[in-house]
Amino acid sequence: MTAADGEVEPVLAFAELRQANVERCKLWHPGFPDDGLWDARHWLNAVLGEVGEVANVVKKLHRHEIGIPGALDAPYEDLLDHLADELVDVICYGDLYCAFKGWEWRPRRRIVAFAPAERDDATDICLEMGASIGSAILARDDVQARRHVDAVVAACQQLAGFYAIDLAGAVVRKFNRVSERQGFPQRLLST
Repeated sequence: MTAADGEVEPVLAFAELRQANVERCKLWHPGFPDDGLWDARHWLNAVLGEVGEVANVVKKLHRHEIGIPGALDAPYEDLLDHLADELVDVICYGDLYCAFKGWEWRPRRRIVAFAPAERDDATDICLEMGASIGSAILARDDVQARRHVDAVVAACQQLAGFYAIDLAGAVVRKFNRVSERQGFPQRLLST
């Protein structure tokens, strides 16, 4: 994929993430997806928790942007790194939910480094993420649930674009850092 300036943007195929993510998940959940420990509700709850963490970081970034950072808020650049990590967590748990359901991913076939933001306000994107995950939880059928989970991932890509976060690179770095910390062999190749 080529950026507007002609440089090649790093990308990560969802299929690459899926394979490594499921292999690693089986170390925590032997027998995944049929381990009997977590059902679809638990996987969606995990996504919901990470969406909440994304919203919390965006709140803190906004406070910096309007000149009233909280006394305990990290510096702006550190918050951007934290946001990147939380977006990765949403994507990884979203992928595991889809794997649990037996779905391939549709939002985009690849995680793009700088997805264009279509809104002017990151808070709106977070609210859409929250509404989408809530709708997925309440969905009466798999078609609706899948559409809403896809929207959550698309919102992650929009937030990454809004804050100029290299999302593909962030996925690789965070995934590999967690695998290293846990002593797991699964790694994603650099983009």
